[in-house]
Amino acid sequence: MRTPEGQKRAADVCRKHGIDGLVVIGGDGSFAGAQKLAALGINTVGVPGTIDLDIACTEYTIGFDTAVNTAMEAIDKVRDTSTSHERCSIIEVMGRNAGYIALWCGIANGAEDILLPEKYDYDEQKIINNIIENRRKGKKHHIIVNAEGIGHSTSMARRIEAATGIETRATILGHMQRGGSPTCKDRVYASIMGAYAVDLLLEGKTDRVVAYKNGEYVDYDIDEALSMTKTLPEYQWRSQELFLITIRNKKISRNRLFLASSLFHWYNSGNKNVSADGIERQNKKQEELNNGYLEQS
Repeated sequence: MRTPEGQKRAADVCRKHGIDGLVVIGGDGSFAGAQKLAALGINTVGVPGTIDLDIACTEYTIGFDTAVNTAMEAIDKVRDTSTSHERCSIIEVMGRNAGYIALWCGIANGAEDILLPEKYDYDEQKIINNIIENRRKGKKHHIIVNAEGIGHSTSMARRIEAATGIETRATILGHMQRGGSPTCKDRVYASIMGAYAVDLLLEGKTDRVVAYKNGEYVDYDIDEALSMTKTLPEYQWRSQELFLITIRNKKISRNRLFLASSLFHWYNSGNKNVSADGIERQNKKQEELNNGYLEQS
């Protein structure tokens, strides 16, 4: 499919076997191949399937939920060992050059540091300082979720251990994130997207991509879909920063972690006309809430 000859051969095979239409499941590369087949008269519809969540035209891709849940459960297990041995643990998750799995796991697992290709400034000293400060406060573990797009977790672990004197281990989850039994969400979304794709083909449409946007299943022209760009949602990124600041300043148990986000959700609730006094009042309420759930770890 990479050469005109290969594309023509693929189209000929489809015609030979009486294939009237193809549902192509994959990412941008798969969609580009579908686009070439459509130009040769084979009706094609793309369905977004990648654990990386990096397809710009859609807010959801098949496989992401299963992968991120697999990674989350694995990180929970690593945390238990990290705490009992009083270690620093770097857990590397997949995602290619996109940090969605790392971001979601970092928030869900309450990681002390989250390293994303889109945001990481490669200031390793900042991480080292966080580890030393947390140990000084009595914290028994330090979890760093590292995205595949940054990588080099093993060498990073060696440097951190040398700088801090704290045993540091790297765990690269690898392809375990690509397997396992699909979550309910993946099964349902995949079923609906697949049905949507078949409906498009039955309507005689081609050169389309199914997507999930704003709570609805929609479709785009492949050219339009491939021209879109995608960035990390700023809301999610700032949300995890709030979590990390709260954890570093005061020790909060994992079970109470999400309560610390109420200020952030209030501030970003769409009310852009809030007064300075209103923000100050909410700050005080948030501090009271946090203090009510602080506990020694």
